Amino acid sequence: MNIINESLAHMSKFLGATHDGDDENIDCPANGNYIMAPQNTNDIKNAANLHHFSRCSIRQLKKVLLTKQAECLHNAANEYISYDMQKRPPGTIFSADLQCKLAFGRQSSYCEQGEFGSAICKRLWCTDPSNSLMCRTSSRLVALPGTTCAADKPRTLPSKM
Repeated sequence: MNIINESLAHMSKFLGATHDGDDENIDCPANGNYIMAPQNTNDIKNAANLHHFSRCSIRQLKKVLLTKQAECLHNAANEYISYDMQKRPPGTIFSADLQCKLAFGRQSSYCEQGEFGSAICKRLWCTDPSNSLMCRTSSRLVALPGTTCAADKPRTLPSKM
């Protein structure tokens, strides 16, 4: 979901990671659809990358995490919560309507109008809170794995998970 990915990207930038395709990350293409890609593409063959870091981002994050300044990040958490996405994908918990509300606000809902409704497996379209007759999306807004899409089939988990 875009909120989670954008948060991860912002935290990664705070830790010193740059966008894929930039400077140190020139060997990781900007159009690879990874979390640190400058923008998402509609390339279906790279859709599984949306929820993963590229090898360049991993390299940069490891470099920072191994410094003395990052020692506090190695402290064990008091509580650890584990979640098995294979058993219960997040799209079975968060409906398309709720995903839209999380992305665009309480007044938004899943847009089923015309071609937008049939596109849910590739891109989540939501009603625009400022104009309920309009549908909107963002470059990283894809339906969560497990969300019902074409012919009542759930959107599957990316193969890398």
